[in-house]
Amino acid sequence: MSLPGYLSLCPRQVGFQTSRPRSIASLARAEQPLDTSPQRFVFRTRLTFLICTRYPSRMMAPKDQRTRPQALYIWRLKHSRLRAEFHDRVANSLVSGLDQDWLADIGCGPCLLEKRLLKLAPELRIVGVDIDMTMLNEARSSGAHLIRASADCLPFRTGTIGHIVSTTSLKDWARRAEGLAEIARVVRPGGTATVYDFITAGPESSPPHFVRRFGIVSEILRRATQLAQPFSLQDALDLGEGLRKPTIQVEVGTEQDMAVVKLVIRKIRTAKE
Repeated sequence: MSLPGYLSLCPRQVGFQTSRPRSIASLARAEQPLDTSPQRFVFRTRLTFLICTRYPSRMMAPKDQRTRPQALYIWRLKHSRLRAEFHDRVANSLVSGLDQDWLADIGCGPCLLEKRLLKLAPELRIVGVDIDMTMLNEARSSGAHLIRASADCLPFRTGTIGHIVSTTSLKDWARRAEGLAEIARVVRPGGTATVYDFITAGPESSPPHFVRRFGIVSEILRRATQLAQPFSLQDALDLGEGLRKPTIQVEVGTEQDMAVVKLVIRKIRTAKE
């Protein structure tokens, strides 16, 4: 695939330094050339993995994913005290451990996390992945490279991404276990993936002083999510247990003040690597 084709994934046509140790073009390729016009910044072609053949060649259709009324939801994301504090916390925890490798955000939405990360570390190279076209259009000004794909069919070669993050999208995935398996596949040996989501079911879903800290609207939405998208700490523990292998370590923890579960996935280097 040509380099201009990958530049079409970006929110705007930007300079690309070929002297970098690894380019986005080294992460994946497409079966056919992309439309390189500036308006076509989203990855629309079928994907072919260079090594692995057991993954589907066609990403999940948007109608098969759990989505929400977009305009109101995006507005709420941007104005939520809960989301702002959460993204600040994640950005501060991530930025200290990042190097010059790529960071991929799976289920990036409107790229609110990317904007915070790039304020803290402008030199970061970030690629945002989301299935939702509306979200990707909203993310055009974030400064991240953007790719349209579903979590369970990531357009990256095995072992090519050094750092992966996903925030509050896991419970939206129609195939959660497959999405986590894809994340574990593409993270490079020695790399780390961190997956966060809100706990919406069980005793851990009711943090103390929630209304006082984040407001009544966040409390109403939290209670509504308990009915619409139940996701418990036990669900996260079961997903982590199913992902563990001799070369894959999974740690599951919580941030109780926000009712957030955190899965840390590490791929162990082998003697051959």
